[in-house]
Amino acid sequence: MSVYSWECLLEVSLSDRVVNFGYLSLNRLSDSVKTDRLALARTPPPCHAAAQAAGQSPSVGERRHTVRVIIIGATGTIGQAVVRAFEGRHEVVRVGHSSGEHQVDIRDRSSIERLLETLGSFDALVSTAGQVKFGPLAELSDADWAFCLSDKLMGQVNLVRVGLKHVREGGSFTLTSGLLARYPTKGGSAITLVNAGLEAFAKAAALEMPRGTRINVVSPPWVSETLEAMGRDGSKGLPAEKVARAYVESVEGTRNGETLDARDFA
Repeated sequence: MSVYSWECLLEVSLSDRVVNFGYLSLNRLSDSVKTDRLALARTPPPCHAAAQAAGQSPSVGERRHTVRVIIIGATGTIGQAVVRAFEGRHEVVRVGHSSGEHQVDIRDRSSIERLLETLGSFDALVSTAGQVKFGPLAELSDADWAFCLSDKLMGQVNLVRVGLKHVREGGSFTLTSGLLARYPTKGGSAITLVNAGLEAFAKAAALEMPRGTRINVVSPPWVSETLEAMGRDGSKGLPAEKVARAYVESVEGTRNGETLDARDFA
């Protein structure tokens, strides 16, 4: 099974139709807010305020307190960059599909449940995982549609549904969609449906997230490393390191129910 990132699809043979977004190795505070580690992380310490008053930029260590971040799809191109963005500043738990510290099959809800029972409570869950199929509308089978819906769409939705039992107060979920949600192309109907569904889900779910928790979606553009792995011009994409900045904003910021275009944080 050939594996591709969506940015290469216009030049990919329609006979190779599986697109992988996460596994390629080459998204109301209570009265006890004073115990909420993420609320503390979003509150600038005195040194931060002083630095701002002096027109200086505080260091990363001054801006954020340590939180526990679970990264699903941590062995993928974007996932590895997200891991690097958080390492040294937060406690990072890496989860892959078939490798990494821990493994999960997001198509299997019971696999998600076992993973989160094992890992316990967390402050943030970031998903850069999910597969979809690319092909002409008339040629996509029922099995193709079921695969897309059960993997990238419901797989990530279930990370939130199951994760709500384990996320700490004021925590967050960040899922991954893609630009085809807003810029569709021929052969991408299944991908557009899944990506748009994830963005709509986050917008609606944000209205009823409990205990001050938040949910956002990151929409990555073409990724330079993926283009290069396909033998294409990487300069036409955005380096994974820069894509990762949108995930950092989702976790460390205060946004809720939003789709973050990774290009805006490059």
